[in-house]
Amino acid sequence: MKRLPHLDGLRGCAIALVLVFHFLFQEGAYALHPVIARALSLTWSGVDLFFVLSGFLLGGILFDNQRAENYYRVFYLRRAVRILPLYVLVLVSFYAMRAFYPAGELWDHLFGNSKPWFSYATFTQNLHSIRGPFFTGTMWLAPTWSLAIEEQFYLFLPLFLRTVPRRRLPATLGILIASAPLTRIALYNMFPHGQAWVMLLPCRWDSLLLGVLAAWSMRYYPIASGWLYAAFVAGLGGMAAIVFQTGNSFAWQHAYYGYTIIGATCAAALLLAIRGGAAWAWLTAWPLLWLGQVSYAVYMFHEPVSGLVQGWVRAALPRLSPATAFALAITLVLAWLSWRWFEGPLVRAGHRWKYCVPPEQTEQAIETGGKGAMVGNWPAALEQLPR
Repeated sequence: MKRLPHLDGLRGCAIALVLVFHFLFQEGAYALHPVIARALSLTWSGVDLFFVLSGFLLGGILFDNQRAENYYRVFYLRRAVRILPLYVLVLVSFYAMRAFYPAGELWDHLFGNSKPWFSYATFTQNLHSIRGPFFTGTMWLAPTWSLAIEEQFYLFLPLFLRTVPRRRLPATLGILIASAPLTRIALYNMFPHGQAWVMLLPCRWDSLLLGVLAAWSMRYYPIASGWLYAAFVAGLGGMAAIVFQTGNSFAWQHAYYGYTIIGATCAAALLLAIRGGAAWAWLTAWPLLWLGQVSYAVYMFHEPVSGLVQGWVRAALPRLSPATAFALAITLVLAWLSWRWFEGPLVRAGHRWKYCVPPEQTEQAIETGGKGAMVGNWPAALEQLPR
């Protein structure tokens, strides 16, 4: 599938939001004006943008190769090559480094209170958070909760798209998306002090499935740009209401509707960005493209690097300071090195596995694809869409 630079730019935006949330908002909220701090409090939504992008890209790949004879094998081999090597490296470095640091407040936040090792090995660390206090655990491996959700989603998505008839797919996706806030509300009422409503797949698959629905729309039923802009603006208004409203708890706002609004806004932005135009040209700026390319390593490295640098330089817990800029620089350099010498070669090796779709099956898919009729050649068909 043709690589679209706007998607790398969106991925760069997603990791930039995560970095702002962890390095500026969390470490430096004490120094920010209350209005600015409130506005930055939603930058954690970079994770939801990642979810939407993941659903869109992987859903699109599976749509395009739905009739492949090696459909499951190639999908899981490519995902394994992309995700596992760096993930294993982070896990090994955590257990190796933990052996050399003494217990104490300075290092406990980085190495203490980790979940069982087998939960990290099986991507089930989010399942150990159902009853636990909100967002506890070792900061070194804190980002892996979202990775666990994605890996569990990988077990569901290929079978789901292979078995649900195409004509029923939009309605089925809509039902599943609507089920997410209902599940969050139920679990929030059952475990108000736990993390179940944040970290379980059925509670967060609205963003992932909105990405899949966007991929379906691009191929079979393109939406007019006017409607997408209306949805995008309405979504921004909903996000502003989430940030600045008072009288409700953070948890209840997001359990009820917040994650779904954010996911829908990101999906509308993604569809608009792919169509291009002057309004979205900034997504192809090289810093965003570069950041999008190295985003996985940045996401996995930024918490460990921040904790180590702040501990070594300041002998204190992470807080906004010159050490923060130092930690950010080290994170970016390590991410570049990882992509250049570790991830990049592995990704290229993984793409040697090709989907085998019989030509007659591809032609049939294009003929019966519906209004969009983009299966097999959808990047070229984007040029035919209204701007």
